[in-house]
Amino acid sequence: MVSEKQLDKYPRENGGQTTVSFSADGTKLAVSTWGIAHFATTMTSLTEQHPSRVYVYNFDNGNVSGKRYFEEAGIAGSIGFSWTKEGNSRLFVSNFNLIPTKLDNSVTVLTDNGSTVTKTANFSATAGAAINEACWTILNPTGNNLYVASFATNTVSTFDVNATSLGFGAATTRIGLAPAGDSKDLWVSPDGKFLYNLGAFQSYSINSFSIGSNVTYQNQTILKTTASGTGTPGKYNFLGLTGFDIQ
Repeated sequence: MVSEKQLDKYPRENGGQTTVSFSADGTKLAVSTWGIAHFATTMTSLTEQHPSRVYVYNFDNGNVSGKRYFEEAGIAGSIGFSWTKEGNSRLFVSNFNLIPTKLDNSVTVLTDNGSTVTKTANFSATAGAAINEACWTILNPTGNNLYVASFATNTVSTFDVNATSLGFGAATTRIGLAPAGDSKDLWVSPDGKFLYNLGAFQSYSINSFSIGSNVTYQNQTILKTTASGTGTPGKYNFLGLTGFDIQ
């Protein structure tokens, strides 16, 4: 594959790119970055950490313009995000690495007005403040529920989405082999009835949940091709999950 052209480049101190996605109407492009994270501590330090960024561009005929971005000291590891399915002004972002005073920023709502990107709401990924290490996000097909996977706690959190706000619903914990620091990407079936979560760093598994009035854990499938490395952190490191309709 040969790239057609480079649209932008990013400063090293704000980390490399993690997610790239178009708004639902295709008129805007957003890019999140990793920042400089400070891992393996309950006292994340601003001396060690550097904030991630979420960039937004206007997009037209293969070209970007009007670059703007959001960053906030103490928030790093902006890994996954989802554009609202209505309009092109709101993004729901999961943040992996937070200083202790900003644990209620695991999920942030950003609003883009065409010239600036601002934070309009923030949430913990669980009912209580904790280092959840929120990683990946996905909306259901109708766009009224946002799901967030947390790496440290192996939970899938549900948020209710409406036209002006986001509300925390509940967090569902994986069962089966679920060592701390394992959950990554999410995928929701096209009918909105099932959610799948990737056990990426130690279990090398696909974890399924049913979606009804609540999100309910169902089962875990350990992948045969990587089963020999199960339980060994980093033996493999899966990053993404998607699904296909099979006829």
